[in-house]
Amino acid sequence: MNDFTPDYHHILNAARNVEARRLPLYEHIISDGIMEQVLGKTFKALYFGDENELDEYFCNYCGFFLKMGYDTVSFERCIGPAMPGSGALGEHKPGVIKNRGDFEKYPWDEIPDLYFKKYTPYFEALRRNLPPGMKAIGGPGNGVFECVQDIVGYMDLCYISADDPELYAGLFDRVGKMMFEIWRRFLDQFSD
Repeated sequence: MNDFTPDYHHILNAARNVEARRLPLYEHIISDGIMEQVLGKTFKALYFGDENELDEYFCNYCGFFLKMGYDTVSFERCIGPAMPGSGALGEHKPGVIKNRGDFEKYPWDEIPDLYFKKYTPYFEALRRNLPPGMKAIGGPGNGVFECVQDIVGYMDLCYISADDPELYAGLFDRVGKMMFEIWRRFLDQFSD
């Protein structure tokens, strides 16, 4: 596909149910380890480097999507890891919220700042390295249930649903508001 020219409008048309000139390819997540194998390049360790290494990482990362004929680059960073005490979902840690007291003292208002401190360098490097004609799809990852489960744990969430329905509802409400703020800020900073 050496003469391939990406055009993100193809995937926008597909999302809007408008027939595109050609069918766009889309993958939600592709392992950068698999990208290394396909490209014959080693670059995934650069993800943990300085700004120059991040630029090299994203040059290769975006280059994979370009070489494979995609009109967009998929990239998301999950909200859960930015939430203090998270890990009940993916790391099988005990949840940090077990009762109303834990809920009340949890640092809800700090999470958007923690998220952007953790991930802004990656979104900026992605922006700098997108090939002409391409846009990125993704952004803040995780859903409300995943984030609630990540700080409470599934079993404890089941107990809370029976023992304290107000707390149960409050968890989903508070996580939803926190996620709304992250998405609002994300779109303000990175909607281009």
